[in-house]
Amino acid sequence: MGFSTGRWSGDRLIVETTHIKQGWHRRNGVPASDLTTMTEHYVRHDNRFTHIEVIRDPVFLSEPMVKSQHFELVPRALPSDNWLWPCTPVVEVATRDPGDVPHHLPGTNPHIEPTRAEAALLIAGAEGGAETTYPEWDTDGPPRTAPRGGPVETAVEIPSSLADGEVRIWPVRNDVYMLVSNAGNATVQLGEDGVLVVDTMPAEYVDALLAAIESLTDRPIRYVVNTHADNAHMGGNETLARAGSTRTGGVVVNTIGEDIVDTAAIVAHENVLIRVSAPTGESSPLPYAAWPTETFFNERRDFPFNDEGIVLLHQPAAHTDGDILAFFRRSDVIAAGDVYRTTGYPIIDIERGGSIQGTLDALNTIIEIAIPGSDEQGGTMIVPGHGRLSDEIDIVEYRNMVTIVRDRIRHMIDSGLSLQDVRAARPTYDFDARYGADEGPWTTTDFVDAVYESLRAAAQ
Repeated sequence: MGFSTGRWSGDRLIVETTHIKQGWHRRNGVPASDLTTMTEHYVRHDNRFTHIEVIRDPVFLSEPMVKSQHFELVPRALPSDNWLWPCTPVVEVATRDPGDVPHHLPGTNPHIEPTRAEAALLIAGAEGGAETTYPEWDTDGPPRTAPRGGPVETAVEIPSSLADGEVRIWPVRNDVYMLVSNAGNATVQLGEDGVLVVDTMPAEYVDALLAAIESLTDRPIRYVVNTHADNAHMGGNETLARAGSTRTGGVVVNTIGEDIVDTAAIVAHENVLIRVSAPTGESSPLPYAAWPTETFFNERRDFPFNDEGIVLLHQPAAHTDGDILAFFRRSDVIAAGDVYRTTGYPIIDIERGGSIQGTLDALNTIIEIAIPGSDEQGGTMIVPGHGRLSDEIDIVEYRNMVTIVRDRIRHMIDSGLSLQDVRAARPTYDFDARYGADEGPWTTTDFVDAVYESLRAAAQ
C-alpha cells in the first residue's frame, strides 16, 4: 500500500508507487522498509496478463528486485474468490500493557539457529547482499557476481531535495496544509476566521513560509502555535505574528517598548516561555516579540477556530519538557512537532527536560488518538517535525523501533554495561540503515547516549 501514479507507454501501463508501508516481500520474506519504491508494468495480451514489478529499497536491497507473474482471465469468478476483503483493525491483547512491543533481546532469540539449520542458510550468504543470491556465488570463496546487463533504471525521476530556503505546499485534508522545507515542517489551517500556523521554521525561511501562506489565502494570520522551544521551529514567530492580527484587539509591545502593535497570538506551553525568556542578567535566544503571548500549564488547551476544534496536548518530558501535539479534530490531522520525525532517531534533549520514556509516551498518545484508514493506509494524518506526511501505522513502526532500542539499552544497563560498552554493543544496529547518522547535529551515538543517560536518571 502506498501512493501510486500511473502513466501509459504505448499499450503498457506503468505505475510508480512510493510511501509503501514497512513490511516484507511475500515471495521470499526479505524485509521492506518504508523507503521502498516500486515500478510496476502491466501488459495484456488477449486473455493473458503479465505483471512485472521492480522494487528498490536503499535499506534492505543492494540492487533492484525484479519479480514477474502471469494471470489468465476467468470471467465467471465468484466474489468469494477475490482475496481482497474489508478488514477492521482491532487491537485486543488482554495480557499486554499499552505500548508493549514483543521482541527478543540480543542473544535470547531461540529461533535463529533452528531456522538456519532447517533452511541450510549460511551466515555469509544471508549477510552478503545481492552478490550471494545468485547461483554464480562460490560458497567457498569471496562473493562474486556474473555480469547481468547493468542496473534497471526507474521510469520516473525521483525529485531532488529542496533548496535551502525553499518552502513547498502539501495539501493534507480539508483546509489543513503541510508546508515543507529541509529545515522542518509547518502546519497551516485556513478558514473564514483566518489562519493558524503551527511552528514557524528558522528565521531564514520565514519569507518563503509567509509567501506560501499568502499564496493559499488573503485572510490574516490569527494564531501561531509553537510545539516546543527550538529556534528551528520558532525562528519565524516575530515576522508571522506581525503579519497577522488578533480579532480581540490583543497587543504585543516590541523589544524597544516604544510601539504597541496588533499582532497574531503566539500560543505555547508555559515551559516554552520559560525556556526562551532568559533569567535576569542573561540574554534570550529570541527577541521579545517572538515569545509566546498566550501560554497554558495544564495537560491540554482547546479552542474553536474555523469551525474546528483545536486541541493542544502537552507531552511532558518528550523531546523537551514543553512539547505539545496540535490536533485538528474535524480534519483529523495531528501536528506532532519534534516528538516524531521520519528522518532519523528521535532527538531527546535531556538538558531541557526530554527523556526516552516521555518520547514513547508521546508516540503512544498519537497512536491512541489516530484511527487508520482502509488497509492501514491513510486515516488520521500526522505531520512530523521533519520528514514526510505519515499515518498511524508509520507512527506504530517508529514507536516499535524506539521501544526495542530502549528495552535493549535498559537490559544492558541492568547487566552492568557502561556507556562505552553499550556503544560497542550497537543496540541500534538493525535500525541504523534507516534512521542512523554518523555525522550532523544528531548522530546515532547521540541517540544511544541520550537513551542511556535518560534510563540511568530514571533508575536513580
